[in-house]
Amino acid sequence: MKVMAVGAHPDDVEMSCGGLVAKLAFEGHEVGIADLTCGEMGSSGTEKTRLAESSRAARILGVSWRVCCGLPDSGLDHSDTEQVYTLVGLLRERTPSLVLAPWRQARHPDHTEAAEIVRRAVFLAGLRRLPVAGRPHASTKVLYYMGDSRFEPTLVVDVTRFFEKKMRSIHAYRSQFDRSRPDAFPTRLNAPGFLDVIENRARYLGDIMGVKYAEGFLHEGPVAVDDPAALVVSGGGPRRRPKKGSR
Repeated sequence: MKVMAVGAHPDDVEMSCGGLVAKLAFEGHEVGIADLTCGEMGSSGTEKTRLAESSRAARILGVSWRVCCGLPDSGLDHSDTEQVYTLVGLLRERTPSLVLAPWRQARHPDHTEAAEIVRRAVFLAGLRRLPVAGRPHASTKVLYYMGDSRFEPTLVVDVTRFFEKKMRSIHAYRSQFDRSRPDAFPTRLNAPGFLDVIENRARYLGDIMGVKYAEGFLHEGPVAVDDPAALVVSGGGPRRRPKKGSR
């Protein structure tokens, strides 16, 4: 399976769905991260710093690739055709079957716009006559991850084995979360207790399914499956085919 996790800014994916990203990468799927912006408008750090931090976080999560789409930070706009087409081109290049995207209800306007950019791009990527390079790609499903606005998840994923890796990937962004740095500017991200909120949510969602840590996702509309057994399969790694002749 090919998976693309989309964030409005570097660190969005890590905070919201880093556990699932690490889990899918560990299980052998091709997982990549697309940061729509480079986070250049952040109150702390620089674009160069954040690119270095995002590369470090990607290595921690074990993803196959990561790109910054270069769209304007604090200027994401789903009505801007060029911005939408930028993501269409990436979808056609990477051909993911699953996209992880921010939920549209969010405090940061960029997150709201990012959700709509993803929704439009996923649809438009399948149109044969769309003037964007690459072959049409129309088989992508979208799971929305939870940001600062909570929703009732339709899918809860056990990430207990990968939660420590998720938190290490978040800590890779020292410019954003380390308030002791000389150049740190006080923000919500580096406020005391912010990272505890991430852990508490993971514990709450984990309690729903009887595990220590989990992440919640929303799928719009019914979830169609070929094999209902896929809904109850669990385990820490990829399923192995039985050896020939075994039962």
